[in-house]
Amino acid sequence: MEKRTGFFDTTSRSVFRRIRKDTVITPNPKCYTLSASIPGDVILGGLPSFIMMLLGCLSNSVLNRLVTFYSNEAMAGMGIAKKIDMIAFSAAQGMTQGVLPLVACNYASGNRERMGRSIRVTLAYTLAIACAATLALFLFAGPITRCFIDSGSTVAYGRDFLRVICFTCPSTAVSFMVITVFQATKQKAQPLILSLLRKGSLDIPLMLLLNHRIGLQGIAWAAPLADWMALIVSALLFIPYFKRLRGE
Repeated sequence: MEKRTGFFDTTSRSVFRRIRKDTVITPNPKCYTLSASIPGDVILGGLPSFIMMLLGCLSNSVLNRLVTFYSNEAMAGMGIAKKIDMIAFSAAQGMTQGVLPLVACNYASGNRERMGRSIRVTLAYTLAIACAATLALFLFAGPITRCFIDSGSTVAYGRDFLRVICFTCPSTAVSFMVITVFQATKQKAQPLILSLLRKGSLDIPLMLLLNHRIGLQGIAWAAPLADWMALIVSALLFIPYFKRLRGE
């Protein structure tokens, strides 16, 4: 294993050494700089994604803690529903993050028409896939859950939870796209605000409140409600900004 690592390290150094005069990519420490706010921009650019992941873990911890007070079957059903919903979540995240370099490059070059077209097309495809996923998960929640476990009570919990949680798919797709556009156009405050709203600041209080008022089903409804509330804020921030951006 050490020999393979050494081989690839040597090969990488050789490649960089050969192309160093023809590319800006270089491992030379002299070319690294802390000036021009570069480290700060890099950190702030990735901070919203980091916060979403961190608060997502915190949110899941609180959710699991609340569900454990009911039954093992409920716990298993919720876990299965969340894992299945992650497929749609990952698809939305992948598509929106994938278009980030395209939006950023067109923004930097001043090509607003192409930038706007790439945003609209990506949003349309992402939203279409998210809506199709919502419909499929809602209609086939039972059979899909049964693919993971054969326990009748667990399948029933998983089916009911999935039919609630699946409504986060469209709102998540749009929110991710909005955050991506803000990140690509060098906006720092808006992505941070929306990341905080999506996970942690809204869904955890809603879980606690709805669990107290409604019970187990209330815990499941906290995520869709928090996501749709975040979507409203996203629209209020994004629509005027996008109009102004296209007019520049």
